[in-house]
Amino acid sequence: MVVHPANGNPDGTLVNAIMNICKDSLSGIGGEIRPRNCAQTR
Repeated sequence: MVVHPANGNPDGTLVNAIMNICKDSLSGIGGEIRPRNCAQTR
């Protein structure tokens, strides 16, 4: 099982499944709003 998306495996990973189930509820973990994608912050 591929755990994290990477080149050659952009979808169908454990991380993709967790993000699909949790939707936007993960962005506020720790009381801090986090970007959805690291590329968006560059």
